[in-house]
Amino acid sequence: MLKPQSEADLENLTVMTDAGPKPASSVAEWVKEELPTKFFHKDGKSYVRVAATVEPSQLSIVGADIKKAMNDVKTPTE
Repeated sequence: MLKPQSEADLENLTVMTDAGPKPASSVAEWVKEELPTKFFHKDGKSYVRVAATVEPSQLSIVGADIKKAMNDVKTPTE
């Protein structure tokens, strides 16, 4: 699976639904927000916070997908 590089790539991501594979844009709306920078720390280490609004029945699936994607994220200190 290729990583999305643009808004169009995000819109065209395929997600599995009860009716079969569908483009993400048919079940989700991508909202870009610019918010003030916040620094999060736990046990003296910085971390990144990822937030999403998800259908409750899909929470564990989406959470697992986010966790898997975050494993590939490298911070500037790594």
